[in-house]
Amino acid sequence: MSTICNVVASYLETLSATQAICDALGDTLTFGTNLFIGGSEATETNIITIIPYGGSPPEIDNKRQNPSIQIESKTSSRHTGLNLQQALINTLHMNELNGNGKIRANQSMPIPLGVELGGRRMIYVSNYNIKHVKI
Repeated sequence: MSTICNVVASYLETLSATQAICDALGDTLTFGTNLFIGGSEATETNIITIIPYGGSPPEIDNKRQNPSIQIESKTSSRHTGLNLQQALINTLHMNELNGNGKIRANQSMPIPLGVELGGRRMIYVSNYNIKHVKI
């Protein structure tokens, strides 16, 4: 079964190497390599993980859903993490995801969560609501 996370991941995989998100990572996005859903390998760095969370209830007409996602990045530097998350917000906000729904960023700036591995990996997140999607 497809989920909204798959829709967002598929959209991100189609981005060209010159697009701001890929440019910040230094590579295009490939599922299972630097793009994950729900979780990633603990040792990976310079990755994006799409994490689903509840969102608001489906619409009464049962034709539209209102899921929410969080996109977490783990990068090797603060600069890369901030640039990557800002590029995600700028690219995804009000995007129609190839006709599968409209995504809206919940904040205008990334949220720093902290560091891991003695400061060698920076963690940032951004949160999104997606509207009018029936998967």
